Amino acid sequence: MDEMEEKAETTRALARRFIEQIAVSRASMTPPEEQELLLLLEQTILRYPHQDLSRAIEGFYHDYRILCERYGLPTIKTALMELRIMPGQRFFPQPSECAEVAEEIVKRRKAEESKANAFRPCGKCYSGLVRVVKEDGMSVMRECQCLRDHKAGQRLNPGLHVVDFKSRSSGTA
Repeated sequence: MDEMEEKAETTRALARRFIEQIAVSRASMTPPEEQELLLLLEQTILRYPHQDLSRAIEGFYHDYRILCERYGLPTIKTALMELRIMPGQRFFPQPSECAEVAEEIVKRRKAEESKANAFRPCGKCYSGLVRVVKEDGMSVMRECQCLRDHKAGQRLNPGLHVVDFKSRSSGTA
């Protein structure tokens, strides 16, 4: 009997956690974003008329909401559109497939941002360092103003932020 009670308690705990995740997910999207996601999923479903999704679409919708929270609706929209035109894509894109494409999109954006924000020496220094002769005649290397400005700009603009849903739902983030 104790073992059955433990299983029941575990099941209740999982159900509570699932309900909390749904609440977090619903809180993260505005009604216009929800409508846009629904429209996007509806358009995607219409591309696969041979596939009966009536029993699975509610789960897919929940999973895509979570993906929108992690990556943002624009990223998920781009990922779904890429999947829809991908050669050989004969079935409705699984949320895990969409997550893989979204990860690639995020990596591309980060690479583009790092290229755009790459440090470029001013020309008066050597890789951001300048030689300074102190009063006692000793020569030391110090950061050039161009390197300090670059570092300050990176702190002010940290770039693309991806939410870690696991840590957020557990309350550690």
